[in-house]
Amino acid sequence: MLKEIHSKISWLDVVNPTDEELNELQKRFNLHPIIVSEIKEPSTRTKIEIYDGLMFIVYYLSNYNEKSKPLKQ
Repeated sequence: MLKEIHSKISWLDVVNPTDEELNELQKRFNLHPIIVSEIKEPSTRTKIEIYDGLMFIVYYLSNYNEKSKPLKQ
């Protein structure tokens, strides 16, 4: 879930987090409550927001299925 890219940058790939996991992330990274609520519910759009010096990014990439050919998100 946590990938250290640089001493000042962390990449978190969070999928369906539990309340316990969200509490742990909030404490560990001192996350703004708005970010925690954004992580809890799936976002419907791509966005970048900055809270208290943290950058919160939601970014969707298309997933191409070679067998059926359609693009999926």
